[in-house]
Amino acid sequence: MRTLSLRGRLLLALAYVLVLAVVALEVPLALSLRDRVDAEVTSQARSQADVVAATVSGNLGEPRTLAEAAESSAATVRGRVVVTDSGGALLADSAGTDRLDTDYGDRPEIAQAFRDGQPVQDQRHSDTSTRRSSSPRSRSSTTAAGSASCGSPRASTPSRTPPTA
Repeated sequence: MRTLSLRGRLLLALAYVLVLAVVALEVPLALSLRDRVDAEVTSQARSQADVVAATVSGNLGEPRTLAEAAESSAATVRGRVVVTDSGGALLADSAGTDRLDTDYGDRPEIAQAFRDGQPVQDQRHSDTSTRRSSSPRSRSSTTAAGSASCGSPRASTPSRTPPTA
């Protein structure tokens, strides 16, 4: 059996230390990057919910304006935007018109926004998400509650985006 020379052992030790250093630096970097991306998505959803709230304020009787605001914001956040009236009835949905007038007042984020009168941002599991993903379905929602005449827009984005093919 042949033993390694001193030079060979030193090279192996150097390679080990190098791999250890790369892994030690890459893990915190990956975690930091993930947190920054999550914070950016959260911030963008919040600002779009506020934009929709300002856009539809006083225009709840104009379905075309509501639909345009929802679709435009949905494209920006790459998610779903819904607008409800002050009772929780769905007035506009960027996913289509088949659910209009559905009661969304019992959704936790919308109920809390109406109850507190403040914007709500949370993350929860979604049984109704139609996005295909290998991870459990969940959504990050931001709900901006307006006045009683404004209702509540909600911007939802997937918390984990599926891999692109």
